[in-house]
Formats: sequence, C-alpha cells, structure tokens
Amino acid sequence: MNGFMRNNIVSGFSLIEIILSIALLGIIAMIVVPNFSGRVPLYQRKEFISTLNAVVRRAWVKTIESAHPHKIVFNLNQRTLKIQERTQQQDAAGKFIFKDIHAQYIKSGFVWDERYKIENFYVEGVDEVGRHATGSQLEDIWFFIVPEGLAQEAIINILDTQDATDGNEGRQIGLVLNPFSVEFEVYDDYQRP
Repeated sequence: MNGFMRNNIVSGFSLIEIILSIALLGIIAMIVVPNFSGRVPLYQRKEFISTLNAVVRRAWVKTIESAHPHKIVFNLNQRTLKIQERTQQQDAAGKFIFKDIHAQYIKSGFVWDERYKIENFYVEGVDEVGRHATGSQLEDIWFFIVPEGLAQEAIINILDTQDATDGNEGRQIGLVLNPFSVEFEVYDDYQRP
C-alpha cells in the first residue's frame, strides 16, 4: 500500500463495540461470580482437612520411625494443632513426658480458622468436649498413634459457621479417623461412635 491509502484506514473500536463488550463481560460476571463465591468455603474446608490429614500422616510416619508413641494435640482455646513425641523421661507421677516436634512442611503452630467450631471430639467413644462442658476448663484434647502404626479411634464434629445454609448456624462436618490408615474420612453430617 502506498502512503495515501494507509492514512485513510481507520483502526480501533467504535463506541458501540466497547459498550457491547462491557455488557457481555457484565453478563458473564453475573453468572460466574455467584457460582465461584459459593465454592470458596468448600475449597477452604478442603484445605483445612488436607492440612489436618497431613499433620496426622506426619505423626504416623514419625511414630513408625522412632518406635515411640506420638499424640496429636488440639488446643481448643488457641485453635492450634501440634504433634508431640513421648520421651523416655517421666514426671514425678511416673507418667511419660511428651515433647513438641516440628514438621518441616507444615506451618509450626498451625492455627485453624475461627469459623471452624469443634462441637464434639470423641476419643475411644468418649466425647471430651461434652465431658468437660460443665466443670473444668478444657484446653487440650488429643489422641495417640502407637508404634504399630495404629491410631486411637477419634471422631471430630465441626460446625463450619461461614458456610451457613437455609437459616442453619453452619454446615456440619464429621471427621472420622480410620485407625488403620490413620486418615480422616469426611462426612456431610455429624458422626457418633
């Protein structure tokens, strides 16, 4: 093309094309955003359960490696989770002393979101939360993993207060620890022993 024809070609978008593009993007956003925002609690819940399973699996591996019992300790007041290993030392009452261990790939001092409220925590069929509901202040609840690679029976019922549906306080989640695979199975409602 010569210089005369190149100057007469108009490039760019017209106002109507821009308005139509913005309207189309608005319609797509109206469809996608509600669907995506409804999935955020689900993804956060899956991440929480995945981290919980990672901590339990790490304790299971450390228990088998060291041949010492480990315990997974939940501090309900601070919403923290940690692994403790039994040492050879004993306290004045003759009970073995447990010390904290740190997992390399898990944030030390893992704190779960305040939206997750532990309603029940069954260890060997006893609801530790319910047992301490009246009387003394309950801080720590734990279950053991023994050197044979088995865990105590544990069921944790959690209320996800951010994922409230149809006037409910939140979504009920039941986590049942498989004592053989040492991994939590997830249920959509509370579980009982």
